[in-house]
Amino acid sequence: MKLLTLIALSFFITMTVHAAPTTPVPTDAPATETADSVKGAENVPVKKVEENTHLTMKADRPSVENFRLKDLSGKEHNLTNFQGKVVVISFWATWCKPCLRELKFLKTLKAKHPNKLEVLAVATDGPNTASRIRPVSIQKKLTMPILLDADGSVMASMNARGILPQSNYLDYQGKLAYAHDGFVAGDEEIITSAIEALLKEKQP
Repeated sequence: MKLLTLIALSFFITMTVHAAPTTPVPTDAPATETADSVKGAENVPVKKVEENTHLTMKADRPSVENFRLKDLSGKEHNLTNFQGKVVVISFWATWCKPCLRELKFLKTLKAKHPNKLEVLAVATDGPNTASRIRPVSIQKKLTMPILLDADGSVMASMNARGILPQSNYLDYQGKLAYAHDGFVAGDEEIITSAIEALLKEKQP
């Protein structure tokens, strides 16, 4: 009797194992990233960033298209005239509070490096708020050039997504080394690190 019971139990276990269903992997499921899959992507261009500075490697930095914009007094500013300095181009608007906080911070950095750093504040206000650019600039004591991008052409060229604030960091050769979106607590350290690294680079 015990022998028959053992034989029946063994048969039941064998049938259960062979009949256990398996879940097929969908053909369109994303493959798990492995060392081999990473190697296979080595031909995909990747922007190289300098360690701890957020800066694009010098060899990979793109040139920035020149622009001419007038400031609040009507004086025209040509971007190429600032080559030989580290330049920060900050896109802002009068209604954007983070923009004003960023400009205030950039103003303090400019004061520390008056001869090697230039900050250009490109106002992007539309017709409904453009009249507030001058009074807000005076109220906030913005001492950097306030440039008027009335037709939005510079904004479209350098900040196509329209994020505010957005700042672009140019090296001594006028090439784009870093772009920063938004301004929140902790960004001061990131921005300071980027600017100080650019200032330490060899001038042409």
